[in-house]
Amino acid sequence: MRSNYSFKPDRCGVVCATILRSRPQRPLNSSVRHQNWGKTVSARVHKQKGFRRLVNAAGHQYAGAKHALIHDSAIRQVASGVAVLLIVSALLHVSTIEHLLLVLFTAQILLLEFVNSAIEATVDRISEERHPLAKEAKDLGSVAVAITVWLAGLVWLVICWPLVAGLFSGAGA
Repeated sequence: MRSNYSFKPDRCGVVCATILRSRPQRPLNSSVRHQNWGKTVSARVHKQKGFRRLVNAAGHQYAGAKHALIHDSAIRQVASGVAVLLIVSALLHVSTIEHLLLVLFTAQILLLEFVNSAIEATVDRISEERHPLAKEAKDLGSVAVAITVWLAGLVWLVICWPLVAGLFSGAGA
C-alpha cells in the first residue's frame, strides 16, 4: 500500500512531509501553479540532548574555527591582531577591570568577524550573482565589524592614554 506522505529533508535539515493524496493534476501550463499543489508539513528532526549535545556542539565549533582559520584571510588577520593585543594587554600595569575591558572589547572584534564571515558565506551560498540585497547584507556585516573596532580602539585609548602620557612626561624630567 502506498503511503500518503513523502518524507525528505530540506536544506535546513528539517524533515518535510509532503501530502501526496490530495494533489490535483498538474496544470498544462507549468507556469501556473495550483493553490493546493504539494502542501508541505514540517517536523523537527530529533536532536541530541544533554551532555552529548554539548560534545557535538564543541566538535562543530572546532571544525568551524579550523575551517575559518585555514580558508578565511580576514579571520586570520583579525585573529593575529587580537592575539598581539591580548599579549600587550597582559603586559600593561592596569587594574583588573581595565584589563577585563581590554580583553572583552578586543575579543569582540574577532567574534564579529566570525559573524560577518558567516553572513558572507550564507549570501554566497544562496547566489553568486550580484544583487543589491546581497551587497547590503555584506556591507552591514562589515559596518558591524568596523563599529566594534572603533569601540575597542576607544577603550584602548582611554585606558592606555594615562600610561603613554606618563611615559613621555617622565622621560623629559
